[in-house]
Amino acid sequence: MMSYNGNSMRGKRISDRMSTQAFLSCFVACALLTACGDSTNQGIDPIVRIVNQSGQAVYFEWRDGQSVIGRDTVLAGARACESFLARADSAYFYAQMLGGPMTDTYTQPWFDPSERHAWTMTVTNAGGFLVSDVRDPAC
Repeated sequence: MMSYNGNSMRGKRISDRMSTQAFLSCFVACALLTACGDSTNQGIDPIVRIVNQSGQAVYFEWRDGQSVIGRDTVLAGARACESFLARADSAYFYAQMLGGPMTDTYTQPWFDPSERHAWTMTVTNAGGFLVSDVRDPAC
């Protein structure tokens, strides 16, 4: 009976040691991933200043290489500043006129947020998008 309790206790100690080692290994791995992620992927905040002069709402969305990151609807006659934290080295934005006779769309070609990060977009009364790169979108 004594050896049974001894083996049982020894088995418990080995099990406790293994879970402590597993916990420490997981902790170190998580710490390294967090540290590396922070130092190598800072992200950039691209921004678009939208002036909607049309009589229709405009749907706007940001995309990176992984998914849609953000979306918004800019009402007729309204202004908005749209931005997002770019996680990838490339992104693009898309806009579409909604709910009226004009159905124009605009897609900004893929860009590197570290090199290009600010635009102005004017949606005109006649339909269409006037988009230009700027240094400061004055939002």
